Amino acid sequence: MRTLDICKNESRLPCSKLYVEVFNDLGVGLPESDLTYDYLTDSSSFRLFLGKYDETSEILTADIKGDSVIIIKSTNEGQSPEWQSPKVLEKKVYSLKELKEKGQVE
Repeated sequence: MRTLDICKNESRLPCSKLYVEVFNDLGVGLPESDLTYDYLTDSSSFRLFLGKYDETSEILTADIKGDSVIIIKSTNEGQSPEWQSPKVLEKKVYSLKELKEKGQVE
């Protein structure tokens, strides 16, 4: 597991102390069996499952805009390996205020 501070370049609230926990499932050594699972957390009041993806061709990104956390799952499958023109597979928007009020833990 590794933890990423998604607010490292953002010092204003509500972004402070917001992290993505990244877990790798190494499968059984077969191609495309290794998956990555991401969770959004503030380490005290909520933990939300963001999604799973194959790091060889997919990526999950998190961005903060005001009270919203925007999660985008993209793929470079069929594209150049440098991620120049990724295709968006899924987009989710969460309210930080609602996440903290609900205290959701997954």
